[in-house]
Amino acid sequence: MRIVLTGTPGTGKTSAAKAAAKSLGMVHLDLSKAIKERQLYSGYDKKRDSYIADMKKVTEYVASFERKNKNLIIDGHVAHLLPDKLVDTVIVLRCEPEALKKRLEKRRWNRTKVEENAEAELIGIIAYEARENHKSVFEIDTTGMSMRKAAQETERVLKGEGGKYKKQIDWIK
Repeated sequence: MRIVLTGTPGTGKTSAAKAAAKSLGMVHLDLSKAIKERQLYSGYDKKRDSYIADMKKVTEYVASFERKNKNLIIDGHVAHLLPDKLVDTVIVLRCEPEALKKRLEKRRWNRTKVEENAEAELIGIIAYEARENHKSVFEIDTTGMSMRKAAQETERVLKGEGGKYKKQIDWIK
């Protein structure tokens, strides 16, 4: 089983992935951390204060990692861009944009980065890209949800009990 847990920064991906992996006896791969540590990037965007993932390098690394670890939860805000052959299920964690802003401001992110990520969440860019690239996609609203609860809901999806999460979240309606 190869699960991708993705979403806009601040939606709870890493916390939920770690907890779900531990509970289900799966291996957790923090893709953002791997990108930095293994230099799987093509450069650094100073304006956004972030590395630019080189998806070819990322895909090669994940394919190699996956060969050694069959039950895998991969988390990262670019994880949904992995090819379908490396992914069985994608779970997109979502958060109401105003609540997301507060989470990112607590991290002391600059205003531009906070606004850009809140806008990306508002229009659902990651969920859209996930649905364009993969067949099995679920969306979980983590607004007001503890990370423990987000992990439990992630586990429900993985156990086949997450039918309600097939519905697309629309913050604009």
